[in-house]
Amino acid sequence: MFQNNAFKIETERLFIRCYHISDAVALKELVDSSIDHLLPFMPWADQEPISLNERTILLRTWIGDFYKNEDFIYGAFLKSGQLIGSTGLHTRRGKDILEVGYWIGVDHINQGFATEISYALTKVAFEHMDAKKVEIRNDVLNQASEKIPKKLNFQPGGVITHIKRRKDGTRIQHAIWNMFKEDFKPMNKFEPIKIYDALGRPL
Repeated sequence: MFQNNAFKIETERLFIRCYHISDAVALKELVDSSIDHLLPFMPWADQEPISLNERTILLRTWIGDFYKNEDFIYGAFLKSGQLIGSTGLHTRRGKDILEVGYWIGVDHINQGFATEISYALTKVAFEHMDAKKVEIRNDVLNQASEKIPKKLNFQPGGVITHIKRRKDGTRIQHAIWNMFKEDFKPMNKFEPIKIYDALGRPL
């Protein structure tokens, strides 16, 4: 099991932190306003929109998983406090492996935020959680998302084809991108990264 004390991560432009229940309204508004942008590539978007009560229950689950070291979902906030996206270090790929996932609200795409987030979480995975490998996966049709692991020097690891089909009848495919701990090198353009525990103390 991974241990993660990185409850808040500060980058040049963002705070990436464990969600609070009080984020439910902002998260619902962000998802609802971005639904057309999310639907083509995010399978969970098929279940949207959900009610504020359902969103609150979902957040409670995410927060509980974070504190139990079972999965680590973060909100991505501008330093003004505005929620612009969601991300995570996911444990679903097996022992010693973490997967970085991300999405950005439609009003803040194409500004480099997903790359900034993915670098920060990759650094946390290797330097604070002792992951041996980090994965990023993207829908093969999502060319914007595919640029992110390439910019961060992840290496291609093949393509997986899913049972689920798109609306046109073709099967969904995801490209897999890998980075191993020994290959991670800090990138000056994204530094410094500051990390804080649940009490706000620097790590």
